[in-house]
Amino acid sequence: MAKPYVLLMLFAFLFRAVDAILNTIACCEKADAARDLFDQHHVRLDVPYLACDWHFVNATTPAVQVFIPYEICAATCEGGSSSDYGDATAWMAPLAQFLLPSIIFSMGIPRRRLFVPTWTLGQGRLSFVTSPLLLLLRTIDLALWVAVIFATAGPLMISALTETILDINVFSVLSSRKYSNLSSASRVRLSLAITSGKLRQQIGSDTGPHCPLAGSDDSSVEPLFELSEAIDHLDRDHQPQKLLDLMNAQTDWATIVGYPVLFYIVGFVCASLDLEDAPPSADAPLALTFGVKWMIVVHVAIVSGCLLSNNNPSTASALVRGSLVPETRAALPNVYTSRYQPVSIWSRDSNKQIWLDQITLHCDNDGSGQPTVTPCRNRQEHAMLKAICQDLKIGIRQYLFAILLPALTLTTLPSIAGAYLTYQTAPKGFGCLSLTLACYAGSQILVIFLHELRRHASSFRTHRTSPPAAPAKHRFIARLWFSVKYAVRRVYYAMLLPLYLITCLISLLVALGEPTMSAAGIYSDCKCFVNVNMWLHLDRAFVPVTFAYDSSPTSYGGWVIMGYVAASFMVLCTYASWYYQHIMKERYRTVVRAL
Repeated sequence: MAKPYVLLMLFAFLFRAVDAILNTIACCEKADAARDLFDQHHVRLDVPYLACDWHFVNATTPAVQVFIPYEICAATCEGGSSSDYGDATAWMAPLAQFLLPSIIFSMGIPRRRLFVPTWTLGQGRLSFVTSPLLLLLRTIDLALWVAVIFATAGPLMISALTETILDINVFSVLSSRKYSNLSSASRVRLSLAITSGKLRQQIGSDTGPHCPLAGSDDSSVEPLFELSEAIDHLDRDHQPQKLLDLMNAQTDWATIVGYPVLFYIVGFVCASLDLEDAPPSADAPLALTFGVKWMIVVHVAIVSGCLLSNNNPSTASALVRGSLVPETRAALPNVYTSRYQPVSIWSRDSNKQIWLDQITLHCDNDGSGQPTVTPCRNRQEHAMLKAICQDLKIGIRQYLFAILLPALTLTTLPSIAGAYLTYQTAPKGFGCLSLTLACYAGSQILVIFLHELRRHASSFRTHRTSPPAAPAKHRFIARLWFSVKYAVRRVYYAMLLPLYLITCLISLLVALGEPTMSAAGIYSDCKCFVNVNMWLHLDRAFVPVTFAYDSSPTSYGGWVIMGYVAASFMVLCTYASWYYQHIMKERYRTVVRAL
């Protein structure tokens, strides 16, 4: 693991002027004229080198790699970088190939609220004047949303993957012969949980889990209670069609995932073809690195595209009777103006678990078909619901191999692969770019680790059971020990939150640092051509000004392979997402038609 000073020095690049932008050809020629070139053993060359531009021509044999001292590089190698900033395609290509598709992807990732106030802009007589300000605020909101995705990519994927596993478990229950005698009302509610489990469901206290909470910020709306009642009141023949309508109203997978992926894949192919040119573009590796980093947004969108409850909440609202939803004046407005509100993607797993818990813990006790807060009078139904509650729980194997491992892979694999390849690329070693990618992968691993600790420790914060029974003479000690354990758990949970937020902030800074430093030309700084282990000894450091690319199989050729592998990996993930949601929708239709 990198030492703390390494990360601090990396971020210090963002807050200072660049010491010297390294134009390797001009710098090599200037040092050659002054006899300041050194060979790979750091011995001064006594004869003219005359091959400073070798790696930009189609040479048959590699030239001798030469170096200059860092101090000479910082003092004399000023001017433009090896990239041609006058060429608009050098910086427009990554934006068009990777940035814009990623922004399109982010729009399809579920969330509940905006991050900026919109007030009443764009309305009334002055709408023509205020609409540009509204557009600016929505642009800022979109930028903040992309930043949140980068900072919490791991937890977002875990939440989405957890919901997919819960849906699979629900389908297994509904298709099992073991529960063939389950009541129609319970089957309807389980089917509702699949298509509407994203709607915010509150947990009651004394009033029971299905009773509306007084004074809630969502007008005391309980979607599970109201939707169950609305469908139960329909004719038996009409119930399946309403459930199918909820599924058919889902956002089209091709719109939110399929079409943007095509643009992204084309971007990888174009960047790889750029690297196959002779001479190769000096910006092509950075462009490909840019695309690899922004794959994180694509992966989150692909995983969220698997979710079966991606419909507009107004679709479910149309099934129930209700008065006009009053306009809210919240500082941060909701994304949807509807009777029901969806939860953000990082709460999808817990919200669907609330739906399933309330469905399996309670059932119908009267002729109305409404769920109540008391156990079932039908003992067989009660026993089946208790068994279903256990079968719906996610097992340790499902958690490790279907949730945690895929989330870690999709979050960190692109950055780890990019870090390894930049480490192997001339100048070989651990430099600025490889360090940036490695830091992001490491920070996301910490974010996932702390998020899971908080998630599994959250029950200690809200539930406090009674101390175990003990003889009278030991009762005081038992209560004291129980109180100490409870206090330690509360402190443990409270400490995890600031650690989690700090780690998310570090992950965000690293994620934003890579495109910022690339655009500013900092990766062409003399210091970025020096390995990290020499950053504290720059007086003894040497900077390479020629690179024997043909002598290393993992130089530009490795980047070409990576571009095609990244495109292939994205195709594989996209196909898996499409296949999953296609199969699950077919299973849903089969289950609903059998009601």
